[in-house]
Amino acid sequence: MIPGGTNPSRFSSDSMRLDYIRTRTRKAARIVSICTGAFLLAKLGLLDGKRCTTHWRYADRLAAQYPYILVCENAIYVEDGNV
Repeated sequence: MIPGGTNPSRFSSDSMRLDYIRTRTRKAARIVSICTGAFLLAKLGLLDGKRCTTHWRYADRLAAQYPYILVCENAIYVEDGNV
C-alpha cells in the first residue's frame, strides 16, 4: 500500500524509495495506492495502460504527466487488474 500526501512529487526522485517499491510490487498479489500515492505507481510504470484515480486536485496533473494511464477524475477508487 502506497500512501499519498500533499506533495505528490515529494518522493519521485528518491531512488532508494522507488527501488524499494519496485521490488515489493513485483511480488505483490495486489498493489494499492491512496490518493497521490498514484504518482509513485505511475512513475514506476505500474499504471501504464490501466485506469486509476487520485485526489481530485491532482487528477489533471497526473493525467498530464503520465499520458499512458487513464485517470478517472470523479472516482473514489478504481480497480484494474491487481492494482
